[in-house]
Amino acid sequence: RALLYFNLVRAYGDVPIRKDETTSLDVDWEREPSADAYALIIDDLEQAKNVLPETYGPENAGRATRGAAQALLAKAYITMAGEPLNDAAKWELAVQELEEIVNAGNYALFENYEDVFSVANQNGAEHIFSIQFKKGGFNEGSLYNTFWSPRGNGGLTPLGGLEDIMAVPAFFESFSDEDQRKPVTFLTEYVNPTSGDTVQYPSSALSVPACWKYFDPNGTGWRDNDNNWLLLRYADVLLMYAEARNEANSGPDEAAFNAINEVRA
Repeated sequence: RALLYFNLVRAYGDVPIRKDETTSLDVDWEREPSADAYALIIDDLEQAKNVLPETYGPENAGRATRGAAQALLAKAYITMAGEPLNDAAKWELAVQELEEIVNAGNYALFENYEDVFSVANQNGAEHIFSIQFKKGGFNEGSLYNTFWSPRGNGGLTPLGGLEDIMAVPAFFESFSDEDQRKPVTFLTEYVNPTSGDTVQYPSSALSVPACWKYFDPNGTGWRDNDNNWLLLRYADVLLMYAEARNEANSGPDEAAFNAINEVRA
């Protein structure tokens, strides 16, 4: 509930707030102040962080942990510190939550950027909270292969790709060729399995780069891939920690520099 209201209030501002089960379609709900929505979010996450475990065994991988609640709580505090609430006191509260996550030592960055998105590494050391997907022939897996890959790719992905979500060329071109994230994030060349032709960007078959980091090489259907959707990563925590310390202290300190430099390295 906290996560969904957080999405709603950021998108729409004032929203209807429902705390109890809806048992009738005869409703007349008014939008309520965004501050009230944030109060509900904070209360839910404060309760959650006090009852959720720090870790789970493999049989419960993917369930929300104390760290997940704290990371989302910190993100909510940071958002409240900006427009439209401008509650500057929330910067320090964010620092406290993020510092606890960092000091707990339950998370770490992957050595290689590519490993963050690999299906084989899902629910790994850097993943704090992800929406879970599992293929298996029931069309209950993820749709990323289909939506994020180029149209008419000859079977490279299920259904040949729908090209619904592609990279903006200007964004792609803003990456240096030496940036290790570039070949992981974008697809600019592939061999069409049907024709054997090599397709390169820019061309009519690949007019814009594809977002390739969400590709599951072992996907079995257009709605049957294993990719989880990453909502909170340890890199997010470190970057939020650096930002929150900078704002709370009216400037960066050693801990803020260390946090951002760990991600950059």
